[in-house]
Order: sequence, then structure tokens, then C-alpha cells
Amino acid sequence: GKMIFARRALSGTTESMRLTSTGDLQLQERLTFSGTNDSIIASSITPHSNGFIYITGGSGGIVIGDDTPSSRIQILNDAEIRFEVNGSEKMRLDSTGLGIGTTSPDTLLHLKTTSGGSNGITIENSGGDDAYVNLKTDSRSWYLGVDGNSTFSTDAFQIYDNNASKNRLLINTSGDVIFPDGVSKVSGSSTSTGSFGSLVVADAIQGD
Repeated sequence: GKMIFARRALSGTTESMRLTSTGDLQLQERLTFSGTNDSIIASSITPHSNGFIYITGGSGGIVIGDDTPSSRIQILNDAEIRFEVNGSEKMRLDSTGLGIGTTSPDTLLHLKTTSGGSNGITIENSGGDDAYVNLKTDSRSWYLGVDGNSTFSTDAFQIYDNNASKNRLLINTSGDVIFPDGVSKVSGSSTSTGSFGSLVVADAIQGD
């Protein structure tokens, strides 16, 4: 059997809630908390045998949001996850990648703005160490970043060869271009005019 909870009106009876023979509680509409300190305590819910608590939506997916809901997370049909803030979608994750400012990411990470002005990515290390990006293939790894703790040229921009454990190029805070390994060279030809900083090939000097 089952237990059905219904509400009666002049036009008939409408089911509101059902307790099935397997112990499932099925709500026809929604579960609402109206107090000032409402919450669902995770410790009061018996999890699945694997330790997880599952929340499953309908055929269209599931929405988690505030009471408006103008800020929410939508999980849609195993296809994508949308993140909305103040009524506007800010981020989307799909099978291609993560898009910030775009609903159709073209790569693993796709950042887009249509507002104009200066926009970018900030990587900050306020702990006195390096801030960098690691560019890596199957066989090689290069770092592009700012050397925050070097005894040779602190706060210099660097191109670092991680496989060889060597700085290949530095641009220090004075604007000097430095090849720390003593064997690097500039090849090719070009014509330039104006005033420039120093170009230094530092024999056998290695930055940290």
C-alpha cells in the first residue's frame, strides 16, 4: 500500500503528498521552510551506502537557488551546469569546457567579455613566492611568470624551462632583458629605432 495526503476543494480533491510502500516520500509541489532559522541538517539524513546524499531532479534537470531565485545553479539533462548571479548567467560548464562570460565554450577554458575596456586574468601570490602559468606537453614543461623570491632578480618576468631546471629569459624591473644561462642567443634580423634597456647575457648565473 501507500498513504496519500490530499486537499479538498469544491472542485474536487488534489493529491499533495504520497508515502509509498517502499518508504519514498513524494511531494507533488515543493517543500517549503517558513521559519527564520530553517535548515536541513545533513547528519539527520541517512546517506546512500556509498556515503553520498543524492538530489535528483526531474526530466529537465535540477535548480538550486535563493528564494527569488535570481542567483542559482542549474544542472540540465546531463548536458551542462549553469551558474547565474542576480538573474544573469555568469558561467557554464559543458562537455567542451568551462565558459565564463560565454554560454558556448570553444576550449577547456573560455573567457569572454562584451563590455569593452580592459579585462584579463589575475594570478597573484602575496606570500612572497612565484606567480606563474605552466605550459605543458607530453614531453616538455615551461613556466611563464613572475619570480617572487629570486636571489638573482626578484620580481622579474621569467621564461623557465622546467625540464632543464633553468631560467631561459628574464626581464627585470629595470626593463633589462637577461639570458641567465650564458649560452642563449638572439638569431635572425630586424630593424628597430628608439631607446631600449640593456640586453645582458649572464654567464653561469642562475635565478631561483
